[in-house]
Amino acid sequence: RDRSVSRGLGDVYKRQLLIILLLILSLIINIIYYILYIIHICYIYSIISYHLLYNIYSIISYILL
Repeated sequence: RDRSVSRGLGDVYKRQLLIILLLILSLIINIIYYILYIIHICYIYSIISYHLLYNIYSIISYILL
């Protein structure tokens, strides 16, 4: 027979609540990370698009002038 002192249900519930809160916090941090990542990629894409359009415009202007 196991003679170790058993934990009360309060300790179990506190531990479960802490684990759930940590998982929710981790999920929120991951969501924020991916939102910032998407914003960063869109910003980079807009810079690349701007430079690409500018270069095309410059080439067309050079050809026509």
